[in-house]
Amino acid sequence: MFSLLEGEQRYVTELEDFISKTIQPLALALSTLGPTHLYLDVHCLDELVKFHRHLSHILRDTLKTQHRVGGVFLQLAPSLKSIFEAYCYQHAKTLFLLNHNKDRILTTLAKIDPSNDTNQSYIQLIKNLSLPLNRLEKYANLLKEYLHNLEEFHIDRGDAQRAAEYYAELACLGAEWRKRKEWELDIIHSTIHGLGSEVRRFFYLN
Repeated sequence: MFSLLEGEQRYVTELEDFISKTIQPLALALSTLGPTHLYLDVHCLDELVKFHRHLSHILRDTLKTQHRVGGVFLQLAPSLKSIFEAYCYQHAKTLFLLNHNKDRILTTLAKIDPSNDTNQSYIQLIKNLSLPLNRLEKYANLLKEYLHNLEEFHIDRGDAQRAAEYYAELACLGAEWRKRKEWELDIIHSTIHGLGSEVRRFFYLN
């Protein structure tokens, strides 16, 4: 399972780079440029980074001693669930914001890094916003593989089985949470389409 730890450390670095090089500059620019300010929330991503740093440290210590990886994931599951649920709702809102203000987003991305192709930067932005979703699905698969390779009476087997089931279920819940928020936003958008942009913006961000 040392590959899991290495993968986790790479993921944390990738997420930190995405936040510092793309999300934070974009959020700042959108909040200050143009007649209508757009608010891009980065709090959930920051919370995810903190969680995954913590997970990396615990995994590193665990792999030096008892190798109870299933126990670690099971112990941290409640903390991740609350953060992940918030991110799923925020993910849906962020995509809605980006899609309904695409021209402005493209213009802002071009100002942040003129050397990059703007359309590719936009595509990469959308892709990177799904990093936490893909990571959770990977946990479910890795835990299943880990469980499959454990000896029948290994001390971690029970926790590993429960963790594998929990993270698979959490990945499914994440899809439901995003769809629910997308549905809410579609209804709000269609209901208040005739209202002013400032009023619509209030509904989108709450």
